[in-house]
Amino acid sequence: MSGVLDTFDDSTNTIKGQLTLRSKASAAIAYVYNVTGSVVDGTGYRKLTLAYVSGAGTLPTTADGIWLIFTRAGDRGADGTGVGDFTGPASSVTDNIVTFAGTTGKAGKDSGVAVGSLVAGPASAAADNIATFNGATGKLVKDSGVAVGSLAPKASPTFTGTPTAPTAAAGTNSTQIATTAYVDTTFAPRASPTLTGTPAAPTAAPGTNTTQIATTGFVKAAIDVVLGGVSAAFDTLSEIATAMVRKDADTTLTGGYFGTDVSDGTISTGAYTPSPAGGNFRSMTNNGTHTLAAPSASGSYSLVIDYTNGASAGAVTTSGFTKVTGDAFTTSSGQKFRLFITKGQGGTHLHVQALQ
Repeated sequence: MSGVLDTFDDSTNTIKGQLTLRSKASAAIAYVYNVTGSVVDGTGYRKLTLAYVSGAGTLPTTADGIWLIFTRAGDRGADGTGVGDFTGPASSVTDNIVTFAGTTGKAGKDSGVAVGSLVAGPASAAADNIATFNGATGKLVKDSGVAVGSLAPKASPTFTGTPTAPTAAAGTNSTQIATTAYVDTTFAPRASPTLTGTPAAPTAAPGTNTTQIATTGFVKAAIDVVLGGVSAAFDTLSEIATAMVRKDADTTLTGGYFGTDVSDGTISTGAYTPSPAGGNFRSMTNNGTHTLAAPSASGSYSLVIDYTNGASAGAVTTSGFTKVTGDAFTTSSGQKFRLFITKGQGGTHLHVQALQ
């Protein structure tokens, strides 16, 4: 018996064979082990190095209740050029393709790609051409005839020839490509442009006299210089023309002029000093004792002032006139007086004319 046991390690393979321990009563109760080492003489018995493979059931414990079955492995063949250390995964799917697991070249894994899902290529193709489907099966591809180098990348492409793109709607303000059609309708030409909306331009410095665009700001500033100090009643040519005294000849006045009284309000105390500023025709209401002073504005001019006595009219005294003529002032309510004041190099003359 010992001679038979000694042959269990005769195979030159790493796994010498398989040793099966099977119940004599039931073939379903069995355990299988790989014999992976040499048979060791234990003096009266033999020792084996075993590696568990599979098993099921409970083996009987009686000495004659177990079959001992050994299946010897064949001898190892001649070594190839590899080192024989490639390992596969613990499990896999039937007909899936094996791919490398990692970069060692020693381990494989289930790629998850079935052989039946692969596509077939053409008999020949040009290098670096793009492949496209040949038919509707999704399993055949063909050479598209389009080289990868002829395509532009999505990131920072450089186009050649005359590329086209959709034309954006007028007024679009986004990262969409602006075609020449969009730009031509958005911008005015340099020659004779017709602008719309509210176009803006730099405002030239005051006094600029060139072909530079004159903005409304430039024009308004220039007009303000001309109208500086002029009242609102004389800030248009029409108003100035209406107010001007026109002469058809040096010595002949062919047309008169019209004016509007300027009200100086009501005086009840202190002094009233009339002025031609704003108009030479003026009006005043006497409603208290006061002084009528000669006008102090420089120059030669005439003033016509309508004086009306109010309910509390007071005595009027004059001051500063070179000459005072005409009627005396009264304090009767409702009475009116027209004052004619002329000022020249010879002095200031006041003439009072009662109107009742």
